[in-house]
Amino acid sequence: MGLTSLEDNIKYKKRNNSHLMLVDGMSTLMTKSAKNCQSMDFHAFGLKWKFSIHVDLVKDYLSAFLTIADEKCTGSNWRVTCSFKLSVVSQTGALDICTESVFSFDSNNVSWGVIKLISQEMLKQNFIVNDKAVFCAEITGVTALFLNVIINTFSPTMGTAERVKLMKVSRNNSRFTWKITQFSSFSGESHSSYEFTCGPRRWYLEMYPKGYLEGKGNSLSLFLHASDFVSKAPVEAISAIYKLRVLDQHKRNHHEIDASHRFTSINTRWGFNKFLELEELHKASNGFLVNDAIYIGVEFKFMSTHNIKYMKRNNSHFMLVDGMSTLMTENVKNCESMDFRACGLKWKFTIRFDPVKDYLSAFLTMGDEKFPGSKWAIWCRFELSVVSQTGAINIRIDSMFTFNSTNASSEVISLISQEMLKQKFIVNDKAVFCAEIIGVIQIFPKDVINRFGPAMGTAERVKPIKVSRNNSRFTWKITQFSSFSGESHSSYEFTCGPRRWYLEMYPKGYLKGKGNSLSLFLHASDFVSKAPVEATSAIYKLRVLNQHKRNHHEINTAHRFTSNTRWGFDKFLELEKLHKASNGFLVNDAIYIGVEFLSMATREYL
Repeated sequence: MGLTSLEDNIKYKKRNNSHLMLVDGMSTLMTKSAKNCQSMDFHAFGLKWKFSIHVDLVKDYLSAFLTIADEKCTGSNWRVTCSFKLSVVSQTGALDICTESVFSFDSNNVSWGVIKLISQEMLKQNFIVNDKAVFCAEITGVTALFLNVIINTFSPTMGTAERVKLMKVSRNNSRFTWKITQFSSFSGESHSSYEFTCGPRRWYLEMYPKGYLEGKGNSLSLFLHASDFVSKAPVEAISAIYKLRVLDQHKRNHHEIDASHRFTSINTRWGFNKFLELEELHKASNGFLVNDAIYIGVEFKFMSTHNIKYMKRNNSHFMLVDGMSTLMTENVKNCESMDFRACGLKWKFTIRFDPVKDYLSAFLTMGDEKFPGSKWAIWCRFELSVVSQTGAINIRIDSMFTFNSTNASSEVISLISQEMLKQKFIVNDKAVFCAEIIGVIQIFPKDVINRFGPAMGTAERVKPIKVSRNNSRFTWKITQFSSFSGESHSSYEFTCGPRRWYLEMYPKGYLKGKGNSLSLFLHASDFVSKAPVEATSAIYKLRVLNQHKRNHHEINTAHRFTSNTRWGFDKFLELEKLHKASNGFLVNDAIYIGVEFLSMATREYL
C-alpha cells in the first residue's frame, strides 16, 4: 500500500481531520532497535496534533496515543476537549481495528490513547503486508477553551498521509568520532566537525568548549546537526535515536547521553547545553582530556524517514507560475492568484519580488462580499508556502492575523530568497506556491454565525507573457471630436498577446466623471485561440497624447480580465484640461487616445 492508495482511502472514507501513517519496516519497529514510532505534526480542526504507536508498553500488544502539539496550547489557561478515533487500517479489505475516545487535553495531560489497541499476533496475521502497516488518527470533534473563551466552531481540515520508512543502521556505518587536538587553544564560541554520512543524510557535530546558554561557563555543550540529504528523494524529515559521547581515553568509561529527535528543515540540530561539566572534563582521572586532546562522538541506533503527502487540501489554493524568468526580469514584479474560497470566504494571495531586495514576499488578502464597510473583523490562521516539485522539503510560514476593513491583507516578508528559489524550487521555468486557510473565527459583528464550512482545494496555472514592444501599443485617432453625439464611442478591435481588445471613451464622462471629465476604459474581447484560459491579467497605461510636446496624460493600472470585462477610469481627464489649447490634447478637433501594455499573464484553473 503506497501513498497513492492511502489518498484513495481518504477520498473513499471522506476522512477530513485525519492523518494516516504508513509504517514501512514493522519488523524493525518490533525489534530491540526501536519500540515506538511517532507521526509528523498534522492539522485537524485548526489545531496541530501528532500520534504515536508503541510496542513496549504492554507485553504482546501495540499501544497508540494522540498528542496535542499546537502553539496556542501553552501555559496553563487552556483546555481542548476532543473526540477521536485511533485505528489500524486494513490493506486487504478487511474491517479496521478502531477505538473511539473522548478526552480533555490540558497543560497536565497533553497525550491520551489506548494501551491495548491490537495484539501483536493479530497485527502480524491480518494487518502487516510486505512489512508495512497503516495506522490512523481521526479527530471527530473539538471544543476548546483559550483564556476562558470557549470556541467550538473550528473548521475541518483535509486529511493527510505520511510514509515512515524505518531503517536499521549498519553497525559499520553507525559511529563517527571527532578528534580535537589543542583543545585549550580554541578561542571561538563553537567549533564544528567535518560532515559525515549516515543513512540518507549528511551530519556534523557542533561543540561549545565553554558552554552555551545555561551551560555557559560550567559545561561543555554538544549538538548533532542534520545537513543535506544524500539524494533528492522526497523526504520531509528524518528521525534518529542516537548517543552523543565524550570518550574516556584510559578505561573506555565514556560519558554518554541517549537522545532522539526529528530533524526537519527548521529543526536541524539537537543536543545538550549541559552535556559534560567542565570540572569533570578537566579532571585527569576521567581520561576525557589527555595531552590537550579530546574525542567526541555519536552513535546512531535507529533512523527513519518521513514523507508526508497533502491530499488536495480543503481550504487551499495552489498557483503554478509558468514563466518565472519573465516574472523576475520584466516590468512586472508580482503575481496575484485568482479568487479562491476557503472556510466559506473569498481570498486571494500574491507573490512579490520587490519589497525586500533579492527576496520573494507573499501576501494573503481577504475580499469576501459578506463584509463590506468598516464593522467587521476575521481572525485567521493560514500557511503560505513554496512547494517543491522535486520531493524536497517545502518552505512554509504559518501565520495568524486579524483581517478587518483597514487591514485586508497580511504580509509575509522574505518568504524565500530568490537564490534559493532559483536553485531548488524552479523547474523548467515553473514554480508552485500555495495558500492554505487553517482556521477562521469571526470576531465582529457578533450577530453573524461564527461557523465557516470547508471548501474544496483549487489550483491554477499562471503564464506570464512577454509583450513585444512592437505590439504593445495601440493608438486611436478620433477626428471631429466635438461632433460626437452619443454617450460613448469605441475603437476597432486590436490584438495583443492571446486576446483581442478595444478602447471605449465617454467624451462627456460616465458616472462620477459625468459632466466634468473624459472617461476611458480598456475592454477585453475574445481570445485569439480556443486555449483553456479563464482570465488574462494585464498591467498597462491608458493615455491621451499631447500633440505638441509629448507631455502625455497617462495613468498606470492593472486588472484581471475575465469574459468580456472592462477596466478604466470614470474621471480619466478633466474636460477643462482636455479643452485647454496649451495642453495640446485636442488640436483641430482631433484627439489621440492610446494604451500601452507593460506585462500580461494568462490564467486557467487546473
